[in-house]
Amino acid sequence: MDLLASYRDPLFWRFPIATVALSAFAFLLFAAPLTFLAARDPPALRRYRLQARPPRPQRLLRPALWSWLRNNLLLLSLVVLAWPALRRSGIHDGPRPPLWLSAVQVLLFVYLDDLLYYFMHRLMHVPWLFKRVHGLHHRIRAPWAITGHYMHPIEYLLTGALALVGPLLLSVHVVTLWLWVACRQWEAAEGHS
Repeated sequence: MDLLASYRDPLFWRFPIATVALSAFAFLLFAAPLTFLAARDPPALRRYRLQARPPRPQRLLRPALWSWLRNNLLLLSLVVLAWPALRRSGIHDGPRPPLWLSAVQVLLFVYLDDLLYYFMHRLMHVPWLFKRVHGLHHRIRAPWAITGHYMHPIEYLLTGALALVGPLLLSVHVVTLWLWVACRQWEAAEGHS
């Protein structure tokens, strides 16, 4: 199959395109209400806030949304370019596995991603990488959910690549990948709220 014909494969729309779109919009779906709640700053919930001072929305929302857009467009561009290699990965749209199997796989991905991300995050704190890449994420002193994607494009792409390790290793069904991506985006939004 020639290179251009590979882009006519229906899996092209289901794997890289739909997965990136789902990832981007799932994050917004999860982050928006949590961010709204943080902006409202209800007195009854203040005792649960970790930071002493609330962030200023005018300094937080626009850069976080711009980072979300930029990083997702870059990711989309790269997965489209990488499609000829990704289509050989084993991720498929054949018969769907039983729900219990998808749930077990997603649970495995949670633990694998957490382990891999731990080591990547430690590496990002090496002074050279912190200054040039990871420090951008730490500019946010009092995070809101929307800041979960406020990071350097290199860090965003590495985080996305790590999230694909489990699904690529197990050659999962694309629907299982979507469940995992939605779960990962919930984790990104909730972990920054």
